[in-house]
Amino acid sequence: MTDVEGPPGRHSLAHRVPDLAALELLLAVARLGSLGRAARETGISQP
Repeated sequence: MTDVEGPPGRHSLAHRVPDLAALELLLAVARLGSLGRAARETGISQP
């Protein structure tokens, strides 16, 4: 995830924005219906 600062004075907490790889994996899981299949398709493995 990436920290993104909001406009000055709005609030003190930084917003968290997921990185592109995480979003692509989420879309693959939704499309394929399986985390395992999505991981294989995107080439992501557990360390």
